[in-house]
Amino acid sequence: MAIGFGANLSGASYQYRRQHWYTTACDVRSSKLIDVVKTRDFAEGAAWATQRPTSFRVGIRVGTLDISNNYATVLSVTLPEEI
Repeated sequence: MAIGFGANLSGASYQYRRQHWYTTACDVRSSKLIDVVKTRDFAEGAAWATQRPTSFRVGIRVGTLDISNNYATVLSVTLPEEI
């Protein structure tokens, strides 16, 4: 599997200058959304990755990321042997 992580901005309220970021995890090869994490924070992303079944994690061979260093850290910390 090739997994992709990306940050997305949703529900921005410019009147109050609030921004709501979330992370999408998708299977890059099949172009399917796997899950949405309600933040782009490293701790939440790492928790999401470690909660996946072992069979899911060992199937990951490629990681694609947006520009955020958080996602690279999530992959290197939670899936070091898989990728």
